[in-house]
Amino acid sequence: MNKKVYFNGLNEIRALAALAVLFHHIELYKFREGLPSLIPNPAWNYFVRHLGENGVFVFFTLSGFLITYLLFLEQKEFKKINVKQFYIRRILRIWPLYYIIVFIGFAIVPLIHYSFFDIFSKQAYYSARIEDISYGWNLVLHLTFLVTATYGAYLPVVASTHIWSVCVEEQFYLFWPWLVKIFRKYTLIMFSAVIIGMNLFNFYQKKIIWLRFENAMFQSLWNRFNIDFMAVGGILAWLLFHYPDKVKTIVKSKIFLVSSIFALLYVLFFFKGLEVIKAFVFATSIICAIEWKFSNRILNSLGKVSYGIYMYHPFMMFLGFALVATFDIKDKVIYNSVIYSCIVGGTLLASYFSFSF
Repeated sequence: MNKKVYFNGLNEIRALAALAVLFHHIELYKFREGLPSLIPNPAWNYFVRHLGENGVFVFFTLSGFLITYLLFLEQKEFKKINVKQFYIRRILRIWPLYYIIVFIGFAIVPLIHYSFFDIFSKQAYYSARIEDISYGWNLVLHLTFLVTATYGAYLPVVASTHIWSVCVEEQFYLFWPWLVKIFRKYTLIMFSAVIIGMNLFNFYQKKIIWLRFENAMFQSLWNRFNIDFMAVGGILAWLLFHYPDKVKTIVKSKIFLVSSIFALLYVLFFFKGLEVIKAFVFATSIICAIEWKFSNRILNSLGKVSYGIYMYHPFMMFLGFALVATFDIKDKVIYNSVIYSCIVGGTLLASYFSFSF
């Protein structure tokens, strides 16, 4: 395409989503290891427990929006969608770091664990998974972007289990350009059909025996296949692409902005219901960020390396918790300050280095 598309606020949203996942994983690990954590606190329990998945769902919705909008733009400018070039762009963007993380999980982490056993053996959660790591089909499924199929069959791979969401994104990329291309005149209907169809199937699958998947791996793949979130993002792209002025008029209303903020807070702190509803709330947050020109210099900078933040932080947790444990810090405030500084600092350093080189 001749011009690069840029939306205000998206880097900031990426940064917040990546940091949300990082924060959730740190607090969850501390809780599992019996360390001081916010999870047992009733006031923060729901927020922290669901913060990681909410961050991933934001990424899914955002990805559906941006990818769909770019496909619409390409269709309008060139009268066609070059699927081959789409795949090449996605491969160059996603695959290098993805395979680095797989290598870290299957090779580097076990090597470090056994080379410095006295330090890392004290982490019961990590040690159990490293010592019982399964290669073979487990590795094959990781290499072929089918990590979600390993759930229930294999133990999570330290520093690599979180890449399931990247696998879902890759599965989405595999056929989404074809759907947009084939249903060019009926994309809104197609997006709606995907959302309704998936949620109806999930609802009736629990009630009708012959709809249930007998194969555990296939069931695991389906349960994590959140393409309905991408489709919600696609609807937002459709609206903004075809009716930009009308969308802007509605979104620039202060009533819409305030309502969106309250809806977001409700989803983050209290929501219990159909998960896809979260996607619509996240979609309104995305369009508000764009139209209200949400801007923050630090978050914008972090957003540029958000893929690295998401991918590297579990490895930095593996290193950080072991190293900080050697200091035997008793004070909760000092301990949390050191652990967060160590993990966040290491993650940002690795992310910027990876992004640059």
